[in-house]
Amino acid sequence: MKITCPHCGEKSSISSSKKITQSLRELYCHCDNPLCDARFVMSLAHKHDTTPPRPVMEQAIIELVRRLSPREKRQLMDIIKQP
Repeated sequence: MKITCPHCGEKSSISSSKKITQSLRELYCHCDNPLCDARFVMSLAHKHDTTPPRPVMEQAIIELVRRLSPREKRQLMDIIKQP
């Protein structure tokens, strides 16, 4: 992962990280530019999923199918059987 120095815009290295929560880490960084040589902390966080995890999707599908009427379930099976 490339970290850009917020001071000079050059490439920086991650020297270590600290877990704050399950979805948040602090990254301890050091600027690789010898003329800057800044040390700083960046945050890395999980923002949102673009595709939920497979088990979550599977459970949602199961719940939706359970709520279908018998007629709707038959219609769904007919759609699934189509080539």
